[in-house]
Amino acid sequence: MAWTLLGPGARPGVALLLLAAVAACPLLLPRAGRLWSAPAAAPLLALAGLGGAFPALAGQARGLTRRAALGALGAWWLVLADALLSQRLYLGRPPGASPIADWSGSVLDAALQAVWPAARGGLALAAVWSLAAVALPWLVRGRSLAGDLLAAALWATALASGAAAAASLQAVGAAGMPPRGWVAGALAAGALALALRWLVAADPPPPRADRGH
Repeated sequence: MAWTLLGPGARPGVALLLLAAVAACPLLLPRAGRLWSAPAAAPLLALAGLGGAFPALAGQARGLTRRAALGALGAWWLVLADALLSQRLYLGRPPGASPIADWSGSVLDAALQAVWPAARGGLALAAVWSLAAVALPWLVRGRSLAGDLLAAALWATALASGAAAAASLQAVGAAGMPPRGWVAGALAAGALALALRWLVAADPPPPRADRGH
């Protein structure tokens, strides 16, 4: 499938990386086909310097396991994108990963020099984003605006701190370097968490059919 997406001039190594991203979705989100494209929002947000806002979107999914899976998948797509691109999207190139020119022509080289380093280096970020997505609806509940403002601010602060810790674990020769768009992503995450929760709270459920008629 990934070779088809890349066209006739497909490079096997790049195709393997794309396949690693796509294949993870049905594995972690079985019977949730509508959500399989959602992790693509993480690298798209990161291009705008707002990668850290993705857990606010993942936290809107129904069900604890789906929220956890979406948080992890967003992190997975983002670390793979960092391994693929020359520019730093969020955490930067994973430790042990080589530039694309070194592995794009070989499936084996891509597995060893891009996919495996991304899987190893992205574990901490996946854990942080999963926990953040799971906890969000329990903290920002749509009942009190003042309470939700405080909860969203605390949640976004904890999310940013966790992402910074994940960046420190992944850093090579740049200890303590925060993720790209660290502050803007945290602000966007808090604002999205609050806005999306109150949009849902303001939307009344559809009326139930009267069974007596």
